[in-house]
Amino acid sequence: MHVHPEGRFGPQRRPILAAILVAAAACGPATGRAEIETIATEPGSRISIEVEGWTGLRSAASGRDVGLLPITVTIGNGSDSDHVWTIAATGDRGDRGFLPRTRIAVPAGAKGKTTLHVGTQAGWSPYTSFAVSGPGVSGGQFYVDGRTAQASGGGGTNPLTCGLSKGVQAAAGDPFKKYGPPGQPLDMATAPEDWRGWSAFRNVMLTEAEWRTLPGAARKALLDWASTGGRAGVLAAKGEKPWLDDLPPPGPDGRRRTGAGEIVVIEWDGKTLAAAAVDRFLAGTADTTIEKLTADYAPGSSGTPYAMRGRAATGDAAGWEVGFGRLAGIFGQRSLPVGWILGFLSVFAIVAGPVNVLVLARDRRSRMFWTTPAISLVATAFLLGLMFLRDGVGGVGARRVLCLLAPHHKGLALIQEQFSRTGVLLGSSFPIAEPSWLLPLDDGGAGRLLEVDEQVRQGDWFRSRSDQAFLATAVRPSRARIELADVNGKPAVISSVDVPLDTLFVIDDEGRHWMATDVGTGEKKPLVPSDADAFQKFFTSLREDAGPVRRTALERLKDLRGYAYASTRGGLGKLPVQTLPAIRWTDERADFIGPLTRTAP
Repeated sequence: MHVHPEGRFGPQRRPILAAILVAAAACGPATGRAEIETIATEPGSRISIEVEGWTGLRSAASGRDVGLLPITVTIGNGSDSDHVWTIAATGDRGDRGFLPRTRIAVPAGAKGKTTLHVGTQAGWSPYTSFAVSGPGVSGGQFYVDGRTAQASGGGGTNPLTCGLSKGVQAAAGDPFKKYGPPGQPLDMATAPEDWRGWSAFRNVMLTEAEWRTLPGAARKALLDWASTGGRAGVLAAKGEKPWLDDLPPPGPDGRRRTGAGEIVVIEWDGKTLAAAAVDRFLAGTADTTIEKLTADYAPGSSGTPYAMRGRAATGDAAGWEVGFGRLAGIFGQRSLPVGWILGFLSVFAIVAGPVNVLVLARDRRSRMFWTTPAISLVATAFLLGLMFLRDGVGGVGARRVLCLLAPHHKGLALIQEQFSRTGVLLGSSFPIAEPSWLLPLDDGGAGRLLEVDEQVRQGDWFRSRSDQAFLATAVRPSRARIELADVNGKPAVISSVDVPLDTLFVIDDEGRHWMATDVGTGEKKPLVPSDADAFQKFFTSLREDAGPVRRTALERLKDLRGYAYASTRGGLGKLPVQTLPAIRWTDERADFIGPLTRTAP
């Protein structure tokens, strides 16, 4: 739906607003439930509006990373007529932020609910303001504190990199003291049922009781989130644990992995949580936050330390991190046609000046009133023609998709890095084909990034004659898996992945290496013996052009027994996360990693 929100706070007033909100957040006590705010409505309108933030509204939950925050707006329409309300982020912020907007229609005498996903902010202005407009609204504004844990830690501290549930934060023993104030706890009773609602965390801790009482959809969302690289620690008492059947089964090494993430069972006595257990769970996580990993990508004007710039392998992708620089360098360096520009300006200056005055309007100077505009129009048409001929229409791109198989909960997580170069774009809007998170990797030129009704992206995601780099993440329902079968006493595989696999390696439970090539969907393909050296060479090829996020996920899954590793180039169809249709993906590859499943005897 099309909406036209108006920003009410200019850039010069944002620091004042941020200071006021920080003071308000500091004074407000943390609660054990989702933060709820009531929007003022006109007396007698019989309209009620509530805003709920599972990770906080004006206060930040502990351990937030770069990701999406779920904000739920509930509107009660007690009037006698059907009405429509608009909820829209206001302002003009590009700094990796998103401006979601939506409209919600509520029949008379009913309640309506919608959820917006707001991007967290690591920069100087973490607050996003929203305007609610429609019948009965008198105030109509609320604010979301989008700080990450790193941004809110400040002072060179080591802030907590883990979201804590209400049950965990109530544990005795003060295990989080060294990490500073833990912030607002997460109320698992209102946990989101969309994996994007968990995406603002890299790690989460909850209790066994909270896990068992999670609604099925919220539990599935948590597992989907974990498959993108998240880690959930579940505090459980010693003894029988029948609820463990709901978790991914342990692999040969005893760890319960799903996709690039993991579910870790942490034993405790139900009262006191040892600080050592927390430290073991969080060991090394500060270096793998999305905030840090995405800051390592690109030469953006904000958020990227100068020491991390200019590290690309070649001058063609100068400024990009080495791995992603190889992907960006496929199209070479965008050169500025200095000769054409100087030539055009020289010819235009001669024609619009001396030729216009001395030739076209020599006898009647009044002709200049129409010759000058005519010359400008011809020059503009000529310039546009040159742009079309030189840059073409649409664009070209390269993308790499890491597909993480999660057969336990019938999911497929995708971590996609892409680089594109556009010519002349006839349109820049594109539909959102599935619930996904699209994060600009170079924020230096980002403008208005709009997400309307979670159905279409508009604004400056793609612009004419420019380069764009994105990290795209999605989790979709899927029965894709690699099955280990038996053919006349010899191992074989059956792939239910939607695309043919060029190369496939298998490491069985005993650590032996096997491989196959040209594995078609549904085909039972015999495996041939291989070795660790061949596998290492293959795995290195997966990492060559991987940026920090994709590479971190790959490294977590290296050399795992009971796993399959596969790759294919081209012909990916609808497998990748879809963005602008005008981009022609001339160089693409998909890699698949997941646990082997066994066919029934």
